Amino acid sequence: MKIYIDGENFRKGLERYLRDMKLLSSGETLKKYDIQALLGDVVGVDGLEIVYYSSKVKLPKGYEPSAKIVDTANKIKEESRVWLSNVVGQGIGLIKAGNLKIKQSKPCYKCQSQQEILQEKGVDVRLAVDMLEDVYENSPSVVGLLSSDTDLCPVIHKAVAKSVKVTYICFANGLNRAVAAASSETITISAEKIKKYFEGNKQ
Repeated sequence: MKIYIDGENFRKGLERYLRDMKLLSSGETLKKYDIQALLGDVVGVDGLEIVYYSSKVKLPKGYEPSAKIVDTANKIKEESRVWLSNVVGQGIGLIKAGNLKIKQSKPCYKCQSQQEILQEKGVDVRLAVDMLEDVYENSPSVVGLLSSDTDLCPVIHKAVAKSVKVTYICFANGLNRAVAAASSETITISAEKIKKYFEGNKQ
C-alpha cells in the first residue's frame, strides 16, 4: 500500500499532540519519530511504501527580507534538515515539491503596516499529480492519503471512479468532512498511538 503524506502539516500535527501530552516543550521542534511504525499500526498493513512531500524555503528575487525573517528562514532550514534526515533514514521516499515562500501580508486596515509571513505553496499540486499518475498508470487496488486539503477532493473522486480504494488518514482532532466524504474509508490517528511510537527527541 502506498501512502502519500503532506509532510509539513503531518509534522506540525505530531508536534501539537506531543506538546499537549508534555512530551515536547513549547518551543521544541520534532527531530525524530517512527513514522513507519505508526502508520503500519494505524492501517494494519506491513511493508508500506510511504512518499513524504516537503517544502523548500525560498526568498523572492529582488526582495530584501528583514534580519528577523532571515533568522527564521535559516532556523527552519536547519530544523527541516534534521527532521528530513530522520524521514529518509526510515526508507521513506522524499519529494521536495513546494516552496515555503516569504511574502508581505496585506496592509493592516487600521495602521496600514505590513508583516512578513511564510506561506507554503505547491505541495498539494505535486502530490495530486503523482497520485493521479499512480492511479492511471499502475491501477493500485488501494492508496493512502495523509492530507486534509480539500483541494485534493477532485483527485480522490477520480481515483474512486477508477475503482481504486482511497484510505484517508488523519489525526483524530483534524478530520476534514469533505475529504472523508470523498474517500472510500477514513482512519484516524489517536493520541495514544502517537505517544506509543515517540521514543524521545534526542538524536
